[in-house]
This record gives sequence, structure tokens and C-alpha cells, in this order.
Amino acid sequence: MLDAEGNACPLAVSMTILDGIIGIPVRLVLESGGFCEVARHGLHSPRARARPHCRGVQDQLTAIDKAGAGLRELNAQLPAAEERLLVADRTLESAARGVAAAQADHEVHSRRQATEVNKLTALSSVAPFALSKLFRTRAWQTHEASVRGQVGKLDAAQAALVAAADRLAEAQAEERRRAAEQHDASSARDDLRARAGQLTKLLEQAPSETDGMLPGREFWSLPDEELHRAAPWNVGAFRAARDRLFIAAVQLHNAFIVVAARSLKPSLNTIARAAQGGPNAPKPTSTDWGVFFLLVPVISTTFASIGRMFPGLGAGEIGWLLVDEAGQATPQAAVGAVWRARRAVIIGDPFQIEPVVTTPPRTARLIFASNGADPASWAAPAHSVQTLADRVSAIQGRFRVADGGTGQAERVTGIPLLVHRRCEQPMFALANRIAYDGRMVFATANGPSPIRDLLGPSAWIDVDAPSSDKWVETEGRLIAAALAKLCGELPHLPDIYVISPFRMPASRLRAMLLATPGVLAGFSQTDRRDWIEHHVGTIHTFQGKEAEAVILMLGAGRGAKAGSRSWAGATPNLLNVAATRAKRVLYVVGNRTEWQSAGVFAVAAEMLPTRLAPDWLRLDQLARAV
Repeated sequence: MLDAEGNACPLAVSMTILDGIIGIPVRLVLESGGFCEVARHGLHSPRARARPHCRGVQDQLTAIDKAGAGLRELNAQLPAAEERLLVADRTLESAARGVAAAQADHEVHSRRQATEVNKLTALSSVAPFALSKLFRTRAWQTHEASVRGQVGKLDAAQAALVAAADRLAEAQAEERRRAAEQHDASSARDDLRARAGQLTKLLEQAPSETDGMLPGREFWSLPDEELHRAAPWNVGAFRAARDRLFIAAVQLHNAFIVVAARSLKPSLNTIARAAQGGPNAPKPTSTDWGVFFLLVPVISTTFASIGRMFPGLGAGEIGWLLVDEAGQATPQAAVGAVWRARRAVIIGDPFQIEPVVTTPPRTARLIFASNGADPASWAAPAHSVQTLADRVSAIQGRFRVADGGTGQAERVTGIPLLVHRRCEQPMFALANRIAYDGRMVFATANGPSPIRDLLGPSAWIDVDAPSSDKWVETEGRLIAAALAKLCGELPHLPDIYVISPFRMPASRLRAMLLATPGVLAGFSQTDRRDWIEHHVGTIHTFQGKEAEAVILMLGAGRGAKAGSRSWAGATPNLLNVAATRAKRVLYVVGNRTEWQSAGVFAVAAEMLPTRLAPDWLRLDQLARAV
């Protein structure tokens, strides 16, 4: 880009960067007249500060990347070089054995020739008298025949010796060729090793800039827990240089917005009027959205709103799509958003809440059949946005999962993030065992828990009482008493969730708590109802949330149908979500005898100590007495 005098504008590189950030050519939003001259002053300082940091980080990255790529290439070539050398060694050994055999054969034939020469000499020395030759006597004829025979043997021995000498020469020539090949193979292998050693040394020097967190040979050899807790590229001089680059980039970004404010404003006004709605509301173009994203890089919305919010954006016109809680999203819900995105980051946990589906299964099967698709491979709730993303991920993790009564089943995920920093024990161990094949890494720091101080450590509170459908009133009254105790003794509202696998018990408990005077005494009925609505509910209410403590009210106790319990424990999802909402302490309230055979709840019954319901709320008195 040139200014009015034909000089290269210093913003050319910066504007190219901004083109990529906005997703549209920034020249479309800049005033043409004299802009470079104005921008030269507004952007020169941030750009000047950004350039050395950018180059410094780029040089570090380039050097490390080239060294790493070169080392990977050399390491890929080394096995073949080692194999060639091994073959050459074996071939040379074979050639050497061939020379030895030819040499031995040559010596045998040489000795045979010498023997035949000696025999001929000896035979010639005992020839009859000359008169015998003259008169061709029988003695002379016999002697002459013997000599001729011996000469024939000597000729044969000499011919065999010549042939043996030829074979020896060929074997020696072959040995020399194989020795040369072995030398070349050895030199090639040694050269690869030397170059790999040089690159390894270069990479070993890089950790001094990254405090040992360069993902090199030593990094990948770390024990699993250390490896997953590590943060490569995020420490040391490298991080400092990257931070300086980011600050300079933000300053450059800000300077561009300030200088181009007049040109950016119309697009922002269009977005604002469109957000207000109405029959005359304008429809923002991709350029308008590009300008908006320049100022507001991240917009939060729902799948249901994507079509209305971005009707004018086509395929690949959103730079990045970040999908959170993707394990709960039905595949079809994400189609519009994914289609509009150039790149997508899908984040979720298929081991937690599955998608909620209201379409009858038969209807879903008919829809899939009419489109020639298999619902077993695509349909929720068995599949979600997360499971489909996991399926096509280039990097995958595999977990054995206790799948109810069906034994061990393997689940495939995308890139697994294994470090867990929310829950203390035993919630971590419980979730790790039932859902993650023991692969998670515990990284939660122990913290204080006023609720645990009052109600005791995590436990299964065993309530043996009759059920009315899935509602166990004794469980409800016990939980109401526990919450009243917390509200009465804590200086603040308790940070606690009460979770039920079923809707009806959750609804009955909310009504009971609202009618319990000790629960949130002193608050208005509206405030009490609001708190209870936000802290008591089914498992779906609390996905993505966390609290100091969780009470899991099981219900479906004595007298209830076993099918309800089997459904709740058939997969690890429900118990996994409930347990991992609790940061400090978990109380499972329900009939242990009935629930301990319900799929994954058998693991909870095994891992959690049992407390009898009458004794639970007296634990604080016992602690104070001790």
C-alpha cells in the first residue's frame, strides 16, 4: 500500500494482520484520502513496539520449530538407516564367509595339485631301461600308460585349482563391494545420529527459555500426573516475550480503532438497529459483522439464535466457533453455527448430562430412514455435538467405563483434558472411577468448608423409609432439617445444592422447604422461593455449576420400582454430574440397601462411609465434644 507520495505505508503489514482478525479487507472501512498520513502517527508507536517483540518471539518459535521438525525427520530416517546398516553388516559377514570358504577350497585344490605333481615326479623316476622303450616292452607300455593317466589327473587338478582361484577372486571382489556398502551405510547412520545429536542439543538449550516446559524428549517422558499438570510454552522468557507481543498487539488494535472510528461507526449503528428489531430493522452484512467483531471479539449466543442473529452470514464467514457444554447439545442444533464457521472448538464431556430429546424415538427413526441415515450413528441422546466432534478428532482418548449392568464399555473422546481442579476427595475418586477409567489427574487444593464442619465429612446417609412413587418424605424432612441447621448456624447463606435424579421428588422437596420456617428465616417469601428454585432441582439444573456442598437426594427407596433406580445408575452420567458439582463435600441421602445394586451407585456405596439418618445431624455435637 502506498501513500500520496508513493511511499510504502508502514501500516501495510499491520493492515494485513487486521484483515485476518476482522475477516474482511480493512481497506473497505478506511477513508481513502490521506489516511496513511494520519495513521502513520496514530499507529507508528504501537507498531514500532510490536515489531521487535514479534520478531523475537517469531525467531524463537522458528528456531525451535525447525529444530523439532528436523529432529523428527531425522528420527524418522534413523530406523531405515539402522536397518540398512544391519543388512549391510549381515551381507558383509556372508561375503566374508564366502571368501573363507573359497580360500579353503582353493587350498584343497592347491594341495591336490601338489600331490598329483609329486606322484608324476615319483612315477617318472622309476621308468624302465631305455631298451624297454626302444623295443616297446610290456613293462614300458605299462609305465607309459601310468604316466599318461597321472598327467590326466594333474591336468584335472590344475583345472580345478584355476576354477577355485577364480571363485576366490570373485568372493574377494564381492567382499570388497559389501565392505564398501557397509561403510556407506555406517557413515549415513552416523551422520544422521550426529545431526540428530546437534538438533537435540539445540532443543535441550531451549528449556532455559521456557523453564523446562518445552515439549521435548524429557517433557514427554514425564510421569502422567506431571505431564498433564505442566503448561508448555507458558513460562519463562518465552512467555514474557509473548506477553509483550500481546500487549503491543492490543495497543495496535486500539490505535487502529481510534484512527478509523468514523469509518467504523456506520456498521456499528447498523448492528445496534438490527438488535432492536422491528419491521424496518436493517440486515447487517458480513462487513458490518466484521467491524463489530473488531471491537467485540467474542459474542455469546445460543444455537437457536444463530439463524436470526446472523442471517446474512454464509459458509465459513465466522472465524471461530466455540461450543461449550457440547455434550448436552443435539447434533442437529449445531448445524447452522458449524456451517457458518471456518474453525470450531467443541468443548464438552459426554460422560455428563446427555442431550434432552423431545422427539419420540419412532418419529426420529422415520426421519432418519427417509434420509437414508442410521439413527444409531447420529441421533441424540446417544450422540451429541461432542460425540460427533470426538469421532472426527485427529487426536483421541479411549476410556473404559463401567456401563451399568453391561460390564466394561469403551468410550472414545477427542483431546482429553484430564487435570481436575474442582472437587476434593472422595468426589474426585468417585467420578474418576465410574467415568474416566482412573485417568484423571487430581489437582484440587484442599480448602475450608463450613458446611463440612457442621454436617461432617462426605457420607452416604442411609434412610430406610417407604416411598410414595419416587418421593421419600423421610429423606425430604431430613434434608429440610439439615438446611435449617445450616441457615441457623452459618453467618451467610449456605453454598449448597440439593439434587435429585427425578423431577417429582425435587418438586416436593422445594414445596417442603418453602414450608419449613427454619430454612432462610428472616427472608421474604419471594427471596426464599427464588433461592430454593436455584438450589434445589434435578441434575439438569446444575450442569456446569459448582457449590461447596451437594446433597444428592435419591428417592425411589423401599417400595419403589427398581426400574427407576436402574435407569439412574445405568450410565455414569447422572452420578458423575452430581458428585462433581460438589467442591468440598458430598452427601448421598437414600436407601443404601435398595440403591447399592443400581449400576454405578454400587461404586458410591463402596466408596462412601455410611451414616444412619438419626445420627447425621448430631455429628457437629460429637465433633465439639471431642
